[in-house]
Amino acid sequence: MNQPLAPLQWDIFCRVIDNFGDIGVCWRLATQLAGQGQQVRLWVDDASALQWMAPEGCPGVEVRA
Repeated sequence: MNQPLAPLQWDIFCRVIDNFGDIGVCWRLATQLAGQGQQVRLWVDDASALQWMAPEGCPGVEVRA
């Protein structure tokens, strides 16, 4: 019988370059992984877009500078 794997810890690094498209893609990836039970640290150089894009955050996603 297969045992379920323990959640992994993911580190995603994002450098915001233009129009916040970069942070949008990284945020979607982070939330999808968290939705599958993974733990995610999103390292971003400019998290200001997340204030309006995802003001509530997401369980399982930790945003770091």
